[in-house]
Amino acid sequence: MLTSTTLFITRFNSGLVRLGPVNNDKEMAAKATRLVPTNIITEKTTGIGNGTADLSIVIGGMLMALGCFIGVMSASMMVFSQFEEALNAGSSRLQAFGMYELTFLTMAVLGPILSTISFKLITGISVSVALQMYLQSFILTFVSAQYVSIFTIWLGRIGLLFNLPMALVQTLASGAMVPAELLPIPYHIFASILPIPFTYQSYMSIFSGINKANIIGYDGRLIIMGLISAAIAYGIVNIRKFHKHVNANVS
Repeated sequence: MLTSTTLFITRFNSGLVRLGPVNNDKEMAAKATRLVPTNIITEKTTGIGNGTADLSIVIGGMLMALGCFIGVMSASMMVFSQFEEALNAGSSRLQAFGMYELTFLTMAVLGPILSTISFKLITGISVSVALQMYLQSFILTFVSAQYVSIFTIWLGRIGLLFNLPMALVQTLASGAMVPAELLPIPYHIFASILPIPFTYQSYMSIFSGINKANIIGYDGRLIIMGLISAAIAYGIVNIRKFHKHVNANVS
């Protein structure tokens, strides 16, 4: 059993770690529950829309964001095959790339619907929160498609070897599993240039009602990064040599 001299660890908003005494087991348990793994949800902001967020919802939000990225990453191989078929059928590179992007836009609109409904049924979030979550998932899905397209268009199937680690890195960099302040510096860099951490922070703001004004900034950065990624992907389309056979990799 814990005694009155037991030390607890509390993470303050500043990201510092501090030791201090607790009076009893209940106080220790109460303080431990405040260590929610996120940048936004801290000891002062642990429900939904009223300054609090349940841990299952925090982790669920991370899994939903990761699902959006994994979904487009998995679909990119099939969509790229259709892109090559369009080229072989005589379409220009611009036309083929336009159809490629339209496919991902359709996926971004339809894909998050089922996952958002499922999340609402499981967690009991309000319709308003669910709609906000859907919008964030839509943006994340389409922007993520631009990221994975860089390696998919450049390397074909081999691009999966780069896209999969990118998904795993973002899971840690978002701060959902481990407080972001405790991660090495490289993960802070990844968090500033990859899409999932921004969407995850938007989710947390929606769920907790804290810092909701920051969501516009998160979305703005996501859209800018998506446009840059799309420009890079289209640049690769114009300089890469494509094989005549569908699904062939870069020679």
